[in-house]
Amino acid sequence: MFKKNPQPKASANIKSSERRKLLGSICEAYDIPKDKLSKEAELKLLPSVIKQASFKSVQGFQGTIYYNTDETPLYFKSRDSQMYPSVFTCWENGYLLPLVVTHEKVIDHLKGGANLMLPGCLLPFPKEIARGNVVGIIDYKNPGVVIAVGEANIDLGKITELTQGVAVTVFHVVGDELCKLNKLVDIDEPKEVDVSEPWKGEGSEDAEGNSETQEEVPSEAVSETESEIPQTQSDNQPQTQSDIDMNDLAEQVNTLTVEEIDNFFTRSLLQSIKLDDIETPINASNFMSNHVLKNLPQIDSQYKNIKKTSWKKTGKFLKAMVKLGYIQVKGKDDDLTIISHIPKTDAIITGFNTHKISKSKESDKKKIDTLKVVQLYQPTNKYRMFFNKLDQQYNQCYTITELKTLINQYISKFNLVDTKPQNIKIDENLKEILGNSATIARNEIVAKFIKYATLKYVVLKPGQSLEDDIEIFSGETPKIEIICETKIGRKTVTRVKNFEKFWIKPHIIEEDLRNLCQGSSTLEKIDKFTEVIVQGPHYKSIQDYLINKGVPGNCILYTDKRKNKKRK
Repeated sequence: MFKKNPQPKASANIKSSERRKLLGSICEAYDIPKDKLSKEAELKLLPSVIKQASFKSVQGFQGTIYYNTDETPLYFKSRDSQMYPSVFTCWENGYLLPLVVTHEKVIDHLKGGANLMLPGCLLPFPKEIARGNVVGIIDYKNPGVVIAVGEANIDLGKITELTQGVAVTVFHVVGDELCKLNKLVDIDEPKEVDVSEPWKGEGSEDAEGNSETQEEVPSEAVSETESEIPQTQSDNQPQTQSDIDMNDLAEQVNTLTVEEIDNFFTRSLLQSIKLDDIETPINASNFMSNHVLKNLPQIDSQYKNIKKTSWKKTGKFLKAMVKLGYIQVKGKDDDLTIISHIPKTDAIITGFNTHKISKSKESDKKKIDTLKVVQLYQPTNKYRMFFNKLDQQYNQCYTITELKTLINQYISKFNLVDTKPQNIKIDENLKEILGNSATIARNEIVAKFIKYATLKYVVLKPGQSLEDDIEIFSGETPKIEIICETKIGRKTVTRVKNFEKFWIKPHIIEEDLRNLCQGSSTLEKIDKFTEVIVQGPHYKSIQDYLINKGVPGNCILYTDKRKNKKRK
């Protein structure tokens, strides 16, 4: 089902009442006694905040995907099917599905899009598996760790001999396009999974003994009160609006009204004036991305978008702030420049109580999480004798530092230093690579030596090294291109492409840039690559975003193709 990109639409939080229904349907579908689940087990099964998005893939599949706050897919369903758990959910809840056992070679075929055939299974099957049951597929070497989710094609519980035929129709497998939707760079397969049923663990008798007490405050009510704005402090003491702390309000709400989002944006502007050093004049885009958005309270990222407010557009928001006397602007429509703001000594600013803001996790971990791009060189047949003389493998990849070391070893081993120390003598083996000259300058040898090597590169994630089992790509080290250009007269757009090689997912960068740049964003498929197009000139903001994602600064290229029309 997810061999191709499902192309999900933007996700949105579901209401607490919808979450309760979803939890109930999951428990009913998989025979889970909801009333016996602890709060911890319930949140593992379905977190308190759930997002959903509809999808329609190029293969014709359509349905709904349910995520957690990290956009990690937890469940999915097609229009007419039941709810299926993702492998991520199965790893957290090992008891959820009956398991069909196979082996490593079959798993490779499953990842290629094949269904699980009966000859590829290992007996015995769990007795309870009937046709149409949802099952997890595991490798016998890693019991409990589900690597694929599908539906039994026959009554497997009755099978005692492996014949021909399809055992499981596979819908989702580790590494497919559904797995790639999560915001995290990567989620490693666990080495082991707890398959015990939580309601049968230790303390289950206490849970049953206290069932009367729990009936007075059902788990549904707890879930609802945690995700909505509290209306009362206690049964006897009502809470007034003035008692609600701004920081608590921002952290506790699950669904914000338009009025509340308007209030947060207005407060953010005032906090920017009070705390930030704003150099005016400043264009609207930079003012919003570098000040207003950064000073919003700790709310879900989906609300950090001007389109969620009553103003809908940056220009209307800023003009509303002009009417309140907070700023002064010049320009037309959305092409505005902030030329001044009320002084920090004004009573409105001095009397303003600041609120907590979201800290940039990426910038805090920048040194740890920076990606590393390494250029590699794979020697061809021309280098065979050189590497044979040094007892080295000629057909593997080397870094430039490793090649320099090998060259120096070769020079030393065969005494190739010329009478002039700055020159190196070229022997018969080196002539194939460096040419027929008798000598070569020492500072030129490396550049000429790599001329015939095949270029390769790797992009190392945090914690990886060249010794790990990593994917190697052909070509020179990649560069992310940011291009500003004029479209349809005077409209400016910013295009970002070649980001996928740095493990940045298209749907994630599209959503992030839409919120960051406070404008519309679209994805376009060009050849094998995807590019994001954002309205307006946003090079600096996008550059900072990419660096915070771990992209090295020297791997970002900027081109300005805007036409500067000067009137004479």
